Amino acid sequence: VKEGKNDIFMVGDENQKASVKFRSFNSAGILLHHSRKRTITTNYRNSREILKAAYSVFEQNSKAELAEKDEDFEVLKPEFANFSSSKPKLVVGKSLEDEVNSSINYLKELLKDQENKNACLSIVGYTLTELKDFCLQYKEEFTLLDGSIKDIKFFNENKIFFSDLEQMKGYEFDYVVILNCNEDII
Repeated sequence: VKEGKNDIFMVGDENQKASVKFRSFNSAGILLHHSRKRTITTNYRNSREILKAAYSVFEQNSKAELAEKDEDFEVLKPEFANFSSSKPKLVVGKSLEDEVNSSINYLKELLKDQENKNACLSIVGYTLTELKDFCLQYKEEFTLLDGSIKDIKFFNENKIFFSDLEQMKGYEFDYVVILNCNEDII
């Protein structure tokens, strides 16, 4: 954009909320005229296949009362990105331990002989303290995303990370496995 006196250029996604924070442009003295606002509707972060699968799961499992409880709740049919990836896989394990071990082996195989690639194994329904115990079982092999990592080089030096869903938000991984997606939990 062309630079001007007292201009502010802001970019954000009003529907993406990792945690609820109060924000009011008017209270901050920033007046946004509707003609100065642009909306990007295409999701460039995820592949067409990932978006189709996620939207399908959401449509089949969402409840109308979600929208009634939150006036800001809005579901837009996604405009799919123009790139493709492999289709996501849904696998059911005999136990959480089986899911963890199978996922670790799967990710190790995917990452074999690949430099600067990494993966995240997210376990839904567990606290960070409980996930620390998971990491300890596997010695120094995996790193827990607990909010303490500040150096981007750290991601190039480590291959597989453990996380909960909240902590992995905002990171970009080459491969993601989400475990424990049971009806009672997610």
